[in-house]
Amino acid sequence: MKDSILLLRTVIFSCRFLSTRPANSENFCSSLKYSSNSLFTSKPFFRKKLIEDISFNNEFYDEDFFIYSEDLDVAFRSRLKGWKCLYIPTAIIYHKHNATAKKVPDLALYHYTKNKIFIIIKNYPLALLIKYSLVILLRQLISLIYYILKLRFSAVKSRIVVIYYLPKMLRKRWKIQRTKRVSNKELKKWLLPRPLLSSLFSN
Repeated sequence: MKDSILLLRTVIFSCRFLSTRPANSENFCSSLKYSSNSLFTSKPFFRKKLIEDISFNNEFYDEDFFIYSEDLDVAFRSRLKGWKCLYIPTAIIYHKHNATAKKVPDLALYHYTKNKIFIIIKNYPLALLIKYSLVILLRQLISLIYYILKLRFSAVKSRIVVIYYLPKMLRKRWKIQRTKRVSNKELKKWLLPRPLLSSLFSN
């Protein structure tokens, strides 16, 4: 690991608008939790070297994401490159989670769905993609059927757009995977295990 750190000043943890401190704060940022209680950050500080190191075609935040999950993508890419993260529990920032999503739910669903798939395509090593492929595909199928039944067709549109962007995402994946500095064994430590049914039916 590099001696330099990725500094996250504030963590908003939970989808219930609650700001809370993880019990094991010194190790908290060393893991990425891809679930309904995902890690959300507000007011992060990044070293210039980190920005330069993980940027792709002079993009730090992936502009194809537009909104939602771009912070998770940055965190994932940073950890793949070997950057560390420091959590400062004494710094507090109040952030109203999902404020935009409530006003434009279809736009939020569109970008959430698209960007979660982008993160998997770009950042998961091939071995882990193969290992978790069944769960990933079933999760996408169940989600797609669920939103079609609710007549929310932005979930369909988002997946069509993923196909359109696939060549571009694969080019980004090639660079990310070619330059990653951590092993698959280390990466698996960040992906916290969840029960199969919970993984398939969670938001």
